[in-house]
Amino acid sequence: MAALYDAAFEAAWSALDAGPMTYVGLGCGGGAKDARFFTLGPAGQPARYVAADASPELVATALAAVAAARPDVTGRGVVFDLMAPPPRDELLGPGEHPRVVWSCLGILPNVDADHLLPLLARLAGPRDVVLLSTNLSPAPHPDAVPRIVRQYDNDEARAWYQGALAALGAADARLTVGHRALTPSGAVWRVEATAEVAGRRLEVFHSDRYLPEAMPGLFAQHGLTLEGAWVAEDREEGTYLLRVTDRPGPGASST
Repeated sequence: MAALYDAAFEAAWSALDAGPMTYVGLGCGGGAKDARFFTLGPAGQPARYVAADASPELVATALAAVAAARPDVTGRGVVFDLMAPPPRDELLGPGEHPRVVWSCLGILPNVDADHLLPLLARLAGPRDVVLLSTNLSPAPHPDAVPRIVRQYDNDEARAWYQGALAALGAADARLTVGHRALTPSGAVWRVEATAEVAGRRLEVFHSDRYLPEAMPGLFAQHGLTLEGAWVAEDREEGTYLLRVTDRPGPGASST
């Protein structure tokens, strides 16, 4: 997967106009991938980094990771809720931001595409690019079920689900791991862990899987144009370079 990210990161650098740039890590986590992005960029190009996550601790860790990789990059931390994010200007902070990379890595499986993709389309400006990575499905539902569901229905995963339930005071709740198609063709489907709590169905976890061939249409549906796609040989992961539809800008090659 590291090679997929590197290829996408290099394409993103190539797709930007020359001049100062800003990279926003939405759901930055510990910032390891963001730091890698900056190590692949041209030395001396003025750059800013915005680490954005729900966890203040992760924001601080990400800022430190990027500072260690590229001490010349100016850092800014934002604690935010992806389900109710602040406007673009509040995320970016003071000053001009003519070229922005909006990075959203590994989040799409756990956040509905109908929320996340329109959000990215709203945030991105005409000279910006979007980097997105996601889990994929090597075949449609239900053909891919035996290969994929076992990754989420095993002793280690169930221990994590039970820990989440225990934190909610529902350690004794009955847990079920299932799956269902989200589209008639099975090109998009969901693995979900649910529990019965006080007579109500509670979603503990979900992960959506997408057929690689479905991604261009999914992006287009939400106002994003695919400029580059890098898919793993096993077709279980992919990284994508996007722009907002009908906003001209220099292109990037796809491999």
